[in-house]
Amino acid sequence: MVEINFIEKKKYNLVPYLTGAFFILLLVLSGLLLNWQHTNQQQELQSIQQQLNDNLTEQQELTSLQGIQEQRVTLKEQINHLQTAIYPTVPLLDRMIALLPENGYFTNYSFSINEGLTIDIRVNEIEQIAGYTHALEIQNFVDNVTLSTVQMETTENTTYFASFQLQINEQAWRQEANQ
Repeated sequence: MVEINFIEKKKYNLVPYLTGAFFILLLVLSGLLLNWQHTNQQQELQSIQQQLNDNLTEQQELTSLQGIQEQRVTLKEQINHLQTAIYPTVPLLDRMIALLPENGYFTNYSFSINEGLTIDIRVNEIEQIAGYTHALEIQNFVDNVTLSTVQMETTENTTYFASFQLQINEQAWRQEANQ
């Protein structure tokens, strides 16, 4: 048996549906692509930010090290300046005491780099003053010895007081004091 259908079948036009589905699929794929690119850009931004932070930290360390290096140079300069500025006065006093005659002692000791050395001594014999003067004159670091005054005091024992003015050769004394 054969059926004849006179009802007209409508043909559906699928082109707009397929086009719509294609554009929706294209939009979804574009969204996924943009999301993937955004994620990659965020990761790259974080990586660059981390490198920047590392570089800043390293730069601060280098700046700190340069500051420390500059401080070292400054301290070395200050030490060198102090070493040249410090005058070895205690060894000078010790040397002057060592040159004193037996039973002699200082009644006054005054030292100034500009004005020299002023010494007042007390001894028992006048020959000891002459011996001390000679001992001072033969020192390499003493440029000039001036015996200012000599006084005699008689109480129980005779005592002599003498005042000396000495000019110290700074360079020669520094060399001798450093030996």
